[in-house]
Amino acid sequence: QKQHALDAGEEFTAPTLPCEHCVELNLDNFEHHIANQGEVGAEVLVEFYSPYCGACQEFAPTLNSVANHLAEVDPLMQVARFDITENEIPNMNGEELFKVDSTPTMYRVRYTPNFHVDLYKGHHDFESIMRWLTLDPKVEAELRSKVDMLGRREDKKRRRKRHTVDGGYVRKPGH
Repeated sequence: QKQHALDAGEEFTAPTLPCEHCVELNLDNFEHHIANQGEVGAEVLVEFYSPYCGACQEFAPTLNSVANHLAEVDPLMQVARFDITENEIPNMNGEELFKVDSTPTMYRVRYTPNFHVDLYKGHHDFESIMRWLTLDPKVEAELRSKVDMLGRREDKKRRRKRHTVDGGYVRKPGH
């Protein structure tokens, strides 16, 4: 769109995706807002987006709702976004902590008390995002551990089942 307009000698304006309580990040302020928030308990939800992306345009009202809600209920949680069409994604202390394969991509940055970065892998709806953001890190770790343990149990059960006879399982001889 942009190149087509410029080639035609027309003025081009990128689509705007309003977010009332979002901090607009760029190369100049990224490190200040991400790495220097440092207060224990502080968190930043960071969206990497493109204003030209249809999914980002659809998601914008949801992000705005999340940002508005958090501004009311959690002063330690900040919502920020970074336009990947205007800036290269910066490294932090020489490390690529934020990898963006598609947009929108969200990360949660926590200071508990150390700096942690977590990629959001859930659905892009208000309830799923809020559930992810409000899950206590200790509870989250316990749930992941239980899920891993259940997965290992299922793997053991599958390995025990060797042969099928009329829909029932027969253990392998000698076991």
